[in-house]
Amino acid sequence: MRRLALLLMVLLIGACSDDAATPFPAQLPTTPTSPPQATDIPPIRYVLGANTIGYVADLAALEAAAQVEQRAESVDPAGLGGAFDLVATYGAYEGWQRSPLTPQAMLVINPDADPLTPDLADLLRRAINPQPVVDALGIPGVNPAMVMSVSPRALREQLANAGRPDGLQIALGHTFVPGAEAIAAQLDAINVDVRLVAVPADEINAALTAGRVQMALVTWTDPAQQADWRGLFGAAYTADLYNLPISYLAVDGLTINTTPGGWPLPGWE
Repeated sequence: MRRLALLLMVLLIGACSDDAATPFPAQLPTTPTSPPQATDIPPIRYVLGANTIGYVADLAALEAAAQVEQRAESVDPAGLGGAFDLVATYGAYEGWQRSPLTPQAMLVINPDADPLTPDLADLLRRAINPQPVVDALGIPGVNPAMVMSVSPRALREQLANAGRPDGLQIALGHTFVPGAEAIAAQLDAINVDVRLVAVPADEINAALTAGRVQMALVTWTDPAQQADWRGLFGAAYTADLYNLPISYLAVDGLTINTTPGGWPLPGWE
């Protein structure tokens, strides 16, 4: 009996020890925290007016900064903030911002480029009257830099007396400048057949020097650029023709810089 009692006591003590044991704390699963979502920056909707089509040398820079649309019809400023964030065009318009840089159209002639001579180059320069070009453009705020009054008939006679009774054939390079067609028409009136050649601004100097084009319609926005062109072939073979003001409207929240050609270059603040 005694041995049975001792066995029962051992069993009771073991049972009490199991009940009193402290369990390990439960391992709760961790929920990963999602990183904050980045807010997408909306693209800048940039509209260029109808009078800019084919005449924006800095178009690649604008397209790198915004979604650019060139419209063949007039742009209603009431669309600012709804249909577009920025609109720019040639011309001076009341209530619009003016670009701090105003391109100036200039004619440059290489007097030694075949088939020209210095005398023929001077004759071609005198054939260009900026006023009819400005009238043909019809852009508000564009003004001629000079007025020429030599009649086309007199220049045709001078061309014939210079040994060119059948006229000339030349190439007129232009760096995407409005007015090249009207200048070609004035030269055609004195019996000069003109082939228009669009040339990037950074290549026009080389094209003139090499004689690939005999004349060029370029723009400058800084007097130093004007001086460079005058020094290239001589001031007697250059002529400032007319200004080309640029105006724009932009929504609040845009920062506006300016391209070398005077076009507003936008970015979000």
